[in-house]
Amino acid sequence: MTRIRCLAVAVGAAALIAGCSSTHRTADPGAAPTSTTVAIAARSRIARVTGASPELAVEALLKAEQQLDHRTSFAFLSSAGVDSYPTPQVWARRRTDSAKVTGFHRESVKGPDVTMLVEHKAAIDAFVGLQFAREHQIWHTRQESGGWLVDPDPTVDPVVPPDASSITAAAAWTAAQQSCDGAAAAKLQAVVTPFGISAGVAGLCHAPGKATVSAPTIARPGPQTADLVAQYGPSVLPFVRKVGVSGLAKPFSLLLVPIGESWLVIAVGDG
Repeated sequence: MTRIRCLAVAVGAAALIAGCSSTHRTADPGAAPTSTTVAIAARSRIARVTGASPELAVEALLKAEQQLDHRTSFAFLSSAGVDSYPTPQVWARRRTDSAKVTGFHRESVKGPDVTMLVEHKAAIDAFVGLQFAREHQIWHTRQESGGWLVDPDPTVDPVVPPDASSITAAAAWTAAQQSCDGAAAAKLQAVVTPFGISAGVAGLCHAPGKATVSAPTIARPGPQTADLVAQYGPSVLPFVRKVGVSGLAKPFSLLLVPIGESWLVIAVGDG
């Protein structure tokens, strides 16, 4: 006799996939070919359960990820996915390096490609980097083992606030500093103490004049961004905006990052 573990994955209130067998020697010849198929992943020895459609397979994987159940989400990886991440442990390490899924909903399905709007807790983290509140993720699926399985690494398009709103954020932060209101300024910062040193920023408290903020540009590699890259990795740079502030005693620049629906100050400089 052989005992096979049952595996059930539910999305919402409806059970999408259920793989179960009692102790037996032969398969039920009357079982529908579209029902759950269980295959043993050679290098991991855990069941891979195929989805009934591309979208159901992706939703089941994301539901497991939302619950931090990496072993179950591993079960929905395609053969190509298992080639890249051969065990649940390796897959779990990969997913731990990504922002935790807090919610998702389906946007579209085009053949084997499923586009999902995936939600995360917005933050900037030394381990994960910049965590976007929402991302459009395109997951590619493959028809395998009588159902659908999912490739492991989606195409990601983050949702970020308009660049123009970084001007408003920079002006508000500068005004708070001019008013010597540290608490108000802190609410407009992505970190407790912004990176960098600036003589212009150091003299802002009670500084006369009205600040003028320039149009934002994408931050480039250099001395002002070196600390950000060292802390969060080079992938953060395309999402960092640089603005110049003039009209006060000394001009300075600010770097801002998108956190949720807002741009927040993360670094200062005189360049």
